[in-house]
Amino acid sequence: MDKEQFLISLMDSVPCKSEVMGILNLDPGSFYTPSISKSIDEAIKKLALWQQLGLKIIDIGAFTSRPGAEIPSPIDEWNRLSSFLDEIIKAFPALVVSVDTVHHQTADRAIQMGADIINDISGGTYDPDLLNVLASNHKTLIAMHMRGTPKTMQSKENTHYDSVVSELIQYFAHRLYTFRQAGINRVMIDPGFGFSKTLTDNYKILTQLELFKILDAPIVVGMSRKSMFWKLLDTSSEHVLGASIAAHTIAAYKGCKLLRVHDVPECLQAIAVVHMCHEQFNSKVTEN
Repeated sequence: MDKEQFLISLMDSVPCKSEVMGILNLDPGSFYTPSISKSIDEAIKKLALWQQLGLKIIDIGAFTSRPGAEIPSPIDEWNRLSSFLDEIIKAFPALVVSVDTVHHQTADRAIQMGADIINDISGGTYDPDLLNVLASNHKTLIAMHMRGTPKTMQSKENTHYDSVVSELIQYFAHRLYTFRQAGINRVMIDPGFGFSKTLTDNYKILTQLELFKILDAPIVVGMSRKSMFWKLLDTSSEHVLGASIAAHTIAAYKGCKLLRVHDVPECLQAIAVVHMCHEQFNSKVTEN
């Protein structure tokens, strides 16, 4: 399967077979320090192992969006991203590459270099010109839900919901209409675990994740090692691998299309089990 066929398969949610997206962090301020790639050689070695294990898609981020963080300028972001992105695209031509940015300048440069997907934590609200870049280049958008910016997203105002799942579904219904009007035909939606959400909100979303299927858009989740686990267990991000894998297994079983994770080998194993269960269930239904 080439990259274009893989991208088409991501948009096909029936039948829903989850895929793992490996996180490549370039910002030294990332909340999970073991995931930070400090050199191009280190990044390439990691990606070579992941690809050997079956990974098909990666997400490269050059800034941290942890609570309280400042969004960097597009110049600073590109200075950190460009050399890594160029070398990775050359070294792994078969890998689908997503770039995590809110800036249209970064998105445009990344696409010209060979990026396939733009992953925007603001869902196109921080820099509306980003939508024009995606539409004119016919690229895929991952649109996440967030109120405010990483610096303000956990304020009392930005974490208040009467019904978090219902409000997110309404939000995405409006955004998907906006994307279609802008000429963007491939959109995946991410409910934004840990972004403008309380601990309880995160688990309400995970418990009801299948309800987002009403939007007829592939679902992406990014929960890997987040505070929804280490606050629950009173520990740190370095000690929640089991909780993180459990949550991603639940998401996969509920029909999530893309799991954005730090722990690629472990998550690939988890979804292999989910896929086998789905196959056995579907085969039993066919027999009956």
